[in-house]
Amino acid sequence: MSIPEPTPLHLICGFLGAGKTTLLRRILAQQPADESLAVLVNEFGKLGIDGELLSGFSSQVRELRAGCICCELRVDFLRTLAEVLTNFQPQRVVVETTGVADPRDLITAVQEVGREHPLALASVVTVVDAEMFPVRRMFGPFYLNQIKAGDLVLLNKTDLIEPEAVEPAFAALSQINPGARLLPVVHCAVERELILDPQGRGLRPAGQEAVPDLSQIASLAGPDHRPGEDGFVSFFFESESPLRRQCLDEFLAGLPWEMFRVKGFVRTEAGPLALNYTYRRPSWEPTAFSGPSRLACVGWRLEPAEFLGRLAACRG
Repeated sequence: MSIPEPTPLHLICGFLGAGKTTLLRRILAQQPADESLAVLVNEFGKLGIDGELLSGFSSQVRELRAGCICCELRVDFLRTLAEVLTNFQPQRVVVETTGVADPRDLITAVQEVGREHPLALASVVTVVDAEMFPVRRMFGPFYLNQIKAGDLVLLNKTDLIEPEAVEPAFAALSQINPGARLLPVVHCAVERELILDPQGRGLRPAGQEAVPDLSQIASLAGPDHRPGEDGFVSFFFESESPLRRQCLDEFLAGLPWEMFRVKGFVRTEAGPLALNYTYRRPSWEPTAFSGPSRLACVGWRLEPAEFLGRLAACRG
């Protein structure tokens, strides 16, 4: 009996708001009509925001919520990935991790599933926010681990920094991960084939270690990452009533730097909008979303009640 070809798995990682979902949407937009693709998306929280943003594509999308893939949901990730491989038999699997995920446990989990199913880690793509990269030390070891694990590292949002700042950022990224292919991008504009095979090698040869050598990474920034212990908090706001756009703009303008991310859908007096807030930069886009307002917020050492109260005051 012939041994089946392993299903390639591609891992997309990067900190909160770096552009992972944007990159995933580009992969899906360039998907060949005859390709069977499965997507697993992790949410640091309970609302399925990214699943909604990925709707409209032909691929099977499965969400894991309420925690970090490599920590609280590692067992659920193992089970979900095995179910997807068994029930859907995709030709390719893409996993988007939460922004506070350390890739080490996740890559090990992929190996575990690979012992029972024909599966191979084909590429790890790390998206780095160029504007936030200079303050990387404040985010802890998992941030550096994400960069170290990448076969391809995309320095995204280079339009938001001075041109002369790109070269020093590349030098620092090369020091963290000398073996990665580095690319400066805006809105994660990169060809799909480069994402799927950044080193031009196809799948790793049989018997080759699939997990990057991460043994030296943790010493760069301290102890292992665990979301709760690091002070990351996630909380959620939902409202059946429309929200006033001007009030929301004032809310966003007054957020502290510790609020890394606000993402979701808002019903306003002018119609439904998708909100994508990252590090004091809000972005609004029209959307066909028809449900209640739903916002997922992720920050560091924040008290949710204060922000939920200010959002509630925007009703009406």
